[in-house]
Amino acid sequence: MTTKTIPAGAMTNALPIIDPRDMPGERNLVPDGMFQNPNILDAVTILKNRYKDDPTVFVDSGTIICYNPANLNDRVFPDCYVAFDVPAGAIFAQNGYLTWQVGKPPDFALEIASKSTARRDITDKRDLYERIGVKEYWRFDPSGGDYYGTSLAADRLLDGAYEPIEKVINADGMVSAYSAILGLSLCVQEDMHPIAHEVRMNRLLLYDPDTDEYLQNLEEMQAGLTETQAELTEANARIRELEAKLRRRQSD
Repeated sequence: MTTKTIPAGAMTNALPIIDPRDMPGERNLVPDGMFQNPNILDAVTILKNRYKDDPTVFVDSGTIICYNPANLNDRVFPDCYVAFDVPAGAIFAQNGYLTWQVGKPPDFALEIASKSTARRDITDKRDLYERIGVKEYWRFDPSGGDYYGTSLAADRLLDGAYEPIEKVINADGMVSAYSAILGLSLCVQEDMHPIAHEVRMNRLLLYDPDTDEYLQNLEEMQAGLTETQAELTEANARIRELEAKLRRRQSD
């Protein structure tokens, strides 16, 4: 393991930097990661945007979580995870999430199914997250259940053991379950792959009951910004037109 010193004054709660490239037995690339990526990217983008102004919330994807100070090879890489009440800047600068230095495991972990990862997600990873104390563990299967046997599954830690989180059909007809940790409902929107139309690619949506809205992914946020800019351009043109009319009247 390689450690580096963080410059003095660069941040508070500084921790030694970890270089995962120096760790023996580094994981291999997931061969079918393209199937997972759309929903991973959406979840991480949405959650990072939701907590972007809170330095005590850390959101990341596919990065290293070490949970045994005696052996850094005891590690896991969730597709998406969230930790509350932590020094987010220190974790980022450290280039790794070490539970014994942060003081806790992540509160929320999400795995997205694929053929190569599904078995471990519903067996070994579930046992591991339960053992290290991740409060909520979520699994989403974009195929609709080919890999997990269900499109959506989640567990909440109660008295040291996982108990299933209840699923319902929401007002929009989607399978849905509520995350008390996030204060959001995770919902399954049935869909097909935008390019490979013969492949089912359900979307995982995040719904905020406080605002009665589905949170937007990056593409939707950009579309909304473009629409707002167009409306501003139109409004400015109308203002200039009215100002011109006013000047003409004043000159008459």
